[in-house]
Amino acid sequence: MRTKRAKKTRPGLKSEPLSTASRISIQDLSPLSFGNRPAPLNALTVRLLMVRESVLGHLRPVLRAHGLTEQQYRVLRALQFAPLLDATSLAQRAVLLPPSLSRILKDLKKLRLIETVEGVNNRRLLRIQLSAKGQSAIEKATSDMDSVGRRIADLVGPDRLEQLMRLLDEVEERVIPAVLTS
Repeated sequence: MRTKRAKKTRPGLKSEPLSTASRISIQDLSPLSFGNRPAPLNALTVRLLMVRESVLGHLRPVLRAHGLTEQQYRVLRALQFAPLLDATSLAQRAVLLPPSLSRILKDLKKLRLIETVEGVNNRRLLRIQLSAKGQSAIEKATSDMDSVGRRIADLVGPDRLEQLMRLLDEVEERVIPAVLTS
């Protein structure tokens, strides 16, 4: 005789089946609410991450259509503006940790989107540059990414966008020196 299996549930939820649990709204995450947001979602770091993910949600399909990941795009974009970089400088400009960059560079080299060049005075010093194929790929991807950026800018509006950019610059100016000195 077969016994009926219990439905799987997510931890912390009142024995709801997984299918219904996945439809829980952000408002359901906390009983304490400040303004329109639950308490944990009011924290600056969480809000910044939520906005980042929201924006990337618009950008990821564009990158996928071009066969690129977010990190690969950042590397190619950095090389577009600084054509010949060593790995350390490239990691900083692409906002990546060096071990991650290493893996990404291998993939980009396999795709023939980048090339390495030996240093003139030091042959052990490798510099990275876009290949012709990489230049073409980043130009096409950037064109589509800029279209998404313009749509987001239109949603925000020119005055608020300018205000947002000023605030982001100010936060960056204050936070980066604080991180470097701590």
